[in-house]
Amino acid sequence: MALSQEAFIYLAVSVFCFIFCFLSWRRRLVKSAWELCVLTMMTGFWAFTLFCESVAQSVEIKLLWVKVSYAFVTTTPVFYLLFVLKFTDISALKYWYHQLFLFAVPIVTILLTWTNDQHQLVWTGWDPLETTNELIHFHRGLWFWIGVMLNSYILLMASTWLMVVFLRKRRDVFGTGRTILLLIGALAPWLTSVLFFVGINHSMTALITPIMILFTCAIYILGILYAGFYNFLPMARELLVENLPDGIVALDRLDRIQDINAMARIQLGYSPTSTGSIDLKALKSPYHSLAAALLTPDTCEWVQHGSGMSVRTYQLIKMPIQTSAGCRIVIIRDVTEQKQAEKAILEAKEKAEASDRLKLAFLANMSHEIRTPMNSILGFVSLMLDEGVDEAEQRTYLTIVKQNSERLLGTLNDVLDLSRIEAGQVTVSPSDFNLMDVLNNVVSLYSKQAEDKQLTFLHRCEIPVNLSYIHTDKEKLFSILSNLVSNALKFTAKGSVELTCALSARRLVITVKDTGTGISVEKQSHIFERFVQGDTSHNRPYEGSGLGLAITKSYVDMLKGNLSLESTAGEGSVFRVSLPVKQAQSLSKQIT
Repeated sequence: MALSQEAFIYLAVSVFCFIFCFLSWRRRLVKSAWELCVLTMMTGFWAFTLFCESVAQSVEIKLLWVKVSYAFVTTTPVFYLLFVLKFTDISALKYWYHQLFLFAVPIVTILLTWTNDQHQLVWTGWDPLETTNELIHFHRGLWFWIGVMLNSYILLMASTWLMVVFLRKRRDVFGTGRTILLLIGALAPWLTSVLFFVGINHSMTALITPIMILFTCAIYILGILYAGFYNFLPMARELLVENLPDGIVALDRLDRIQDINAMARIQLGYSPTSTGSIDLKALKSPYHSLAAALLTPDTCEWVQHGSGMSVRTYQLIKMPIQTSAGCRIVIIRDVTEQKQAEKAILEAKEKAEASDRLKLAFLANMSHEIRTPMNSILGFVSLMLDEGVDEAEQRTYLTIVKQNSERLLGTLNDVLDLSRIEAGQVTVSPSDFNLMDVLNNVVSLYSKQAEDKQLTFLHRCEIPVNLSYIHTDKEKLFSILSNLVSNALKFTAKGSVELTCALSARRLVITVKDTGTGISVEKQSHIFERFVQGDTSHNRPYEGSGLGLAITKSYVDMLKGNLSLESTAGEGSVFRVSLPVKQAQSLSKQIT
């Protein structure tokens, strides 16, 4: 059996379609390649059914292949639309269950085709065949015009319109010549409609239709997937600019925005996907200051907008376009985090330098606190070794030696305690004890010092006897009380020092109030820090290492308590400690 010219063309179209299908499958990871693969495969099957119909020798077999072909005739426009949606990055119908709606009419058409003998909605009859090599020329039924022609035209029109709009927007990417060629590929399937409506015979229309679809697929496959059909660099450049973390604005000589990327829209208070024009001179607060900075002739400028935590810092880099006088590109770079980092580094540097200064002052103070009592001790010991010193003078000298030895020992103990705290060697050791015992020890320890300075030392405990047994670290509590009372007595020249204790909401509240020199406001926030003293001069009237309050604050923190200060320079200070405590288990003990 010799093949007719039409049958040979159908077969060739089918083979080429399957070749293009294979080529698309090899590039299936490229965007829209998989959709092209399916489209060319369906077109290949369509052309193959036309080939089989043309070579069939009986009407019955030809009708069988016609019914098979409707599965591809009706679905090919659907797959073409799906390809266009993918190629143009349109998110509509991106889920498979949405795409199923497009196949509703083709499925109904296929079912009606196979049952046409019962209703004749697809065709009502056909013309007699002149030769066995020609296709059947049907008398079309109502559903053919609705389910096949109308549905196919709607899908084809949607696909063509989307492709034309996409190419028009990207004509600068594809170039004029290539855009025209792609438009030809997109419009090629419409040639079949022209031939159909001008009255070209059915065989010619059936021959041209798959060829036009093949032509369209060939342009897309060879161009998009293999031949680098369009220059991807402009598209890549556009994609890069659109996704930059910096805002990009192109201004003409009249300060009108000619182009702007998504980040710049956000920085100016717009949605990144908004398409409307932006008038920089009409922007309102808080974006007007940034817009005003865009319009200044300065090539680099810093500007902030917003308030509080919303303040942002921008660097404006302005570059003139050499080929267009007055036109320029402005890069809006958000450098807020950079400025914050620079500020943090500067603050850390200043803090480190301040710490170094404090350490130097501390070392100088320690030298003074150690050398002064040592010199005093050595001096009076030398005097005692002289002949002619009576017993009364020796007693006076020994008293001075004892006082300076205690001062030196206290300084060394403070340094050692602070070193152990810094090294993390100090732990909390809670125990049951009577709070009154600790208070009495502190009072007896400092009563003589208060008496010598002619100060009134008031002390009272507002805790009932049956609640005076508590569970906490006894040594650290004693150190806290001792340091606060000692500090108050040291800086009080006249007046009184008052120590009170109370229980409030399972917390032990200790208050030490004095009428001493007080602490200035600017020094109150640093008074508990290490190496900080109210007066760092060597001729200050008060001796001491200045570590007592730092050690006290560390112990309070270790006991999970709070230490606060209220003070007015020249009037006195109030130190208040609040510590969480538990009642001791041995409540039945009697206070002696």
